[in-house]
Formats: sequence, C-alpha cells, structure tokens
Amino acid sequence: MSGHRPWSEIRHQRSPEREAKIAEGTRAILRENTLMRLRQNQRITQQELAAALGVSQVNISRIEHEDEPQLSTMRRFVEALGGELIVQVRIGDETFDLLAE
Repeated sequence: MSGHRPWSEIRHQRSPEREAKIAEGTRAILRENTLMRLRQNQRITQQELAAALGVSQVNISRIEHEDEPQLSTMRRFVEALGGELIVQVRIGDETFDLLAE
C-alpha cells in the first residue's frame, strides 16, 4: 500500500494546540447533538417543545446549538421532555448531587 500511512502516524503530526481545538469542537458537537437527540427521541418537534417552555422555536434551536448552555436552561429543556437533569460531582469516595432540591 504505497502512499498510505496509519492514522496514528498522521495524528501525531498535529500540534497539542490543534489537538485541543479539535477535542473542544468534538465536545461542542456532542453537546449540541445530545440535546437535539433527546428531543428527537421523544418525537417532539422544536415547535412543540417551544410551546411547552413558552419560548420561540428559534430559541429552542439556539439552545440545541449553544456551545455551553447554562445548567438552568438544560434543566428546563430536559424537564419539558419529561426527564430529570442529574448533575453529580465525585470527590474522593463522596458523591454530591448538585441539583438536588
């Protein structure tokens, strides 16, 4: 296979800064797709979710595409889908639920 190089060799040619930028971009896409997939899995349109939250469809789209939505926004979004947002922190052997009421 002349002219072909393994991915591991190509990947190591990128700078750490480039790797970090790619990783952040990937995380942003996954976050965006997660909220969108949650909504789609419930077979709810952006319009329907917007009506449930009392916001515009454009606002739902913005939330789904936001790089770092606020926890309060994500919580309302998930609750409008009939779910519960759970955020936990582990420090040593202890686990803390940050959104417990």
